[in-house]
Amino acid sequence: MESVIRGLAKLVKRLGFSEGYGVIYAHLLLSDRPLTVKELAQKTGYSQSAVAAYLMVLHRAYLVDRMKQGASYAYVAKLDYISRYKEKLRELVENDLAPLINAFDKTVNDVKDESKRRHLKLVLEELKKIDKFMRKVLEIEV
Repeated sequence: MESVIRGLAKLVKRLGFSEGYGVIYAHLLLSDRPLTVKELAQKTGYSQSAVAAYLMVLHRAYLVDRMKQGASYAYVAKLDYISRYKEKLRELVENDLAPLINAFDKTVNDVKDESKRRHLKLVLEELKKIDKFMRKVLEIEV
């Protein structure tokens, strides 16, 4: 079970969260019922205040739902985390890759040295292939 928790934590880390978020999310995902802050603290060894802070961020990131349970809240992992990965990929394409390609395009045209320009064009073509591939991945319906 520990290797599964570490693997799930690593996946959540790829979304930009630290290991603690991943551990909390993994425990919620593997649980067959909602868990309270106290229960998660017992399972993870984290303090209740740390667990509460992790849960607040995971809830805002739409990775967990919370429900009233007596005087406190219980939490459950959302299973639709593939949409979070697609959103991260979309952000990478739109916020990083597309502007880089535009900047490269302008730079290639400004370079006077023909050898350097050929090299930059090769790099630009590779970036365009990556962009095309990522956009195709984003079109995939699962």
